[in-house]
Amino acid sequence: MNAAPHRVAILVYDGVTLLDVAGPAEVFKEANRFGADYRIVLLSPTGADITSNLGVRIAVDGAVSSEPAISASTCTTSDSDDVDERLPPGSDPASD
Repeated sequence: MNAAPHRVAILVYDGVTLLDVAGPAEVFKEANRFGADYRIVLLSPTGADITSNLGVRIAVDGAVSSEPAISASTCTTSDSDDVDERLPPGSDPASD
């Protein structure tokens, strides 16, 4: 019997640093090489694609509100002091 894959939600937003997205994603991808089963999804506050701090467009899998991060096994976001200001009112990807 196979266990369900672990979902990893990475919160991205306009102005995100690419390394803050690619770094965690790379770690989970590498873990998959050793038998883990992580599925990574990128979520933005509104579900719209975003633009990084370098101007690189990033396609997302959905919005924080429409695909609840609560159902993700792991939720991560970049290190930002103003990330709460970028989320829609009532959104809390860290809540359980």
